[in-house]
Amino acid sequence: MTISSLTKVLPVFFLSLVSICSLLAVSPTINARTLDVSDIYISEYNSNTGNSSCEIGDVLLSVADANLILNDLLDMTISGEVLNLDYGSGFLNYVTHVSSVAEAKIIPNYPPAQHRSICSTYKNVKAINYSPMHNPEWRTWEKDNDATNMEQHVFKDLAQIKEFGFNVIKTYNSSYCPNDGQNCVDIAKIANELNMKVYLGVYEFQDSDWTATQIDTAVNAALNYPYTVAGIIVGNEDLFFWDTQLEPDLAMQERVALDMENIRTRINPLNIPVFTAQQNYAWMELLSSDPYNIIGKADIIGTNIYPFWGGSYEKINGISAASTVPNTVSNLSNYIEKEIMVTEEGWPSAGGNPSFRDMDIYSANDYFSYWKDTRNDDFRSFYFQFFDKNTSNDADADESFGICTDTGNTKPESSIYCDVYIRPR
Repeated sequence: MTISSLTKVLPVFFLSLVSICSLLAVSPTINARTLDVSDIYISEYNSNTGNSSCEIGDVLLSVADANLILNDLLDMTISGEVLNLDYGSGFLNYVTHVSSVAEAKIIPNYPPAQHRSICSTYKNVKAINYSPMHNPEWRTWEKDNDATNMEQHVFKDLAQIKEFGFNVIKTYNSSYCPNDGQNCVDIAKIANELNMKVYLGVYEFQDSDWTATQIDTAVNAALNYPYTVAGIIVGNEDLFFWDTQLEPDLAMQERVALDMENIRTRINPLNIPVFTAQQNYAWMELLSSDPYNIIGKADIIGTNIYPFWGGSYEKINGISAASTVPNTVSNLSNYIEKEIMVTEEGWPSAGGNPSFRDMDIYSANDYFSYWKDTRNDDFRSFYFQFFDKNTSNDADADESFGICTDTGNTKPESSIYCDVYIRPR
């Protein structure tokens, strides 16, 4: 996607249900979704190219010089995320949930020729990976078919994640089920309840029947919660065998390709991206040999990038290794002309893995802080992950990538505070 400039000239038609814009008597409805007071409806037409400057999942940073019905001007600053796109009659209609509104003023009869772009940089909203299996009681609940505790636990987790400041999550499963397969936890339903966005994972089990259940759940979630499900991610780091890394798992590649096609067909015409998340080296290998056209069939290129697993120090010339990730993304984009999304990155706070470096809380805090507060990306990145894995094996760094402990608490000596207020259900 080409990022539009704030100085780009285009006419803008702006309708708002926010109280400060109550001069408009129109109450638009988009795709049977009634707008609420925190939503803004915008219609944009780019007379220069006829193309949109926004996509689903984009962050709407500002609206400036927006022309109202009577040629009055609403000049305001807002932030939010695009939820829906609808092309028709040469106009782009989209809805954004607005997280802030400030400094609004009406300027009558402003010259239309001076209207400026309404969109700026989009994909840089930080997001987080999530799995509920960090809880020490999770396996017991599965075994006892205790779906009630499982669901309550997921709600509590997502409420904590939202209070921490993340509104977008990525999962590895579309639902989580007790051993009897009944009353599975619907992640999208809970995310919708908390007004969060979710990129739903579809786990590719060896048992294809289990995978089929994951696919059905993801499809139903997209159809039931199209403004909550931001994407569906089929498989994770599974296109090549782990023991050899460069040897392709052709059977799995075929399954992932077919499952992406199946899901996309079943959720049509929803404009929800379907793709897969793989190691960066896996995408580079697919450039040489891609017999099932994974690259062509993926709407987005989801890549997992870990400077740590590449043997890097956390600081390179005094700067966090997180600073190297945009270069890796840029290099991949030189070969694949699709949106690149970093589906995993992070740094461990503990571990004893030979040949790897800086496995401590200070390095983990530094990486996270640089990723969150310093790096200004033009792509979306998901940090791995919110909670540590549930294990007593501190010698394996893979268990300690969480921002918080497996019980959701602040890590010892950490500067990142996890003990936030969690709203009751």
